[in-house]
Amino acid sequence: MTDAVILEEPYGSVLVDARVPCVIVQFHGFANKTQFMHAMETGLAYYVQYSTPARPWGWIGDVRHMSPIPK
Repeated sequence: MTDAVILEEPYGSVLVDARVPCVIVQFHGFANKTQFMHAMETGLAYYVQYSTPARPWGWIGDVRHMSPIPK
């Protein structure tokens, strides 16, 4: 169960589970380069804000439903 939804778009979501703690980036289908970068940068901004050496956060990339990315 996630604590918060940081980003919710048709192509993906960025979720937070503070109990683990971790950032979860899920892709729901095809994401173009701009969308992919937006999701990853949104997750990274949250990670940088809350992860500390004393309490490091994890990162989970859920790509089970992600479409292929063109070369």
